[in-house]
Amino acid sequence: MVGRYGAWATPAFTAAKARESYGDNNSISHPIVDKQAARPTSRVTSLYQTLAQHGAQFGLHSGWEVPHWFATSDAEIGHEPSYFRSNSFGPTKRECDAVMERVGLTDLSSFATFQVHGPSARAFLELMCANSVPKVGASIRICHLCTPHGKVLGELTVSALTDESFYVVTGAGSELHDLR
Repeated sequence: MVGRYGAWATPAFTAAKARESYGDNNSISHPIVDKQAARPTSRVTSLYQTLAQHGAQFGLHSGWEVPHWFATSDAEIGHEPSYFRSNSFGPTKRECDAVMERVGLTDLSSFATFQVHGPSARAFLELMCANSVPKVGASIRICHLCTPHGKVLGELTVSALTDESFYVVTGAGSELHDLR
């Protein structure tokens, strides 16, 4: 297992991706293109089918199938590569407007979560994080993992469940990195 890939990167997945990449070797590269070989992966949430039925167009993030945008017409289904505004621009704008003007709901199942607990849990997190760790009942806090020279190594969202127990959330792509 390579450091950035987990058990989800099976030999079959790797072989399919290698064939796909080799076949595209001399093709023009466009931004934000999600290759479709070996998709969907085994890492789907319990909401995957429901989101797909509502037009979700999925992308791959650390093996997880996550919605990038929701298509409401046939023209918005699938990604049309572009160096300007692709066909995902309209649906993404609609979603941003809806969240800004009304409300939105996001499935964060693909995010990595950890529990840090024990009598020294707070002291450990205070040592590791550049920001102060929240108190019980306080707001959730974004905390950065930094080197002694201030280089940011990672970003965590920390919640205090009790004085000795903390719920830590990080991105799916950072899970293996942030555990080190």
